[in-house]
Amino acid sequence: MKTKVTFLLLGTFISVMMFSSSRVHACSCAIQESVLEELEDSDTVFVGTVTDIEGTSLYSTENLNVDFSVEKIYKGSTDAYQTLKTPSDSAACGYNFEEGEKYLVFARAWGEDGDDEFTVSLCSLTQLFSEASEEIEDLEVAGGSRTPAPMQNEEENEENEGIIRTLMERLISLIRQLLAQYGR
Repeated sequence: MKTKVTFLLLGTFISVMMFSSSRVHACSCAIQESVLEELEDSDTVFVGTVTDIEGTSLYSTENLNVDFSVEKIYKGSTDAYQTLKTPSDSAACGYNFEEGEKYLVFARAWGEDGDDEFTVSLCSLTQLFSEASEEIEDLEVAGGSRTPAPMQNEEENEENEGIIRTLMERLISLIRQLLAQYGR
């Protein structure tokens, strides 16, 4: 009788495990690298503040887009603003960024050609800036940082385009006058 109950329980357990419709995701990270190894393996490393987080809700398989205002760059892109992707769920190794917080970010190229699209994983050394003093010190010793190139906002771009358009119109007008005066 005891054997029958054991087989019945074992069979029930196996059936439930085999035919369960829900999926379980878990993030598993290898042994954490040193700061210098992580710097070498990353495509961009910077200090920045999260300005916006866009994406789907928690427990989704979609990525979140996380926008940063970049303050210091240790490697990679020189842009003053950077958008990164991270899974929306920590079980899928997504990093839980908070809007308004400042971070030390280690990101890797993402996608087929890796052009300017980066992803951040819970397994990287990405962390709150306030908790990264040792890592920042190691990065400064390794090669230091640089400030991002200033970016113009949309209003400045439109204003500059207007000035350029006006100058081009005046130049064309001057050339026409010279051609008319001195003939062809």
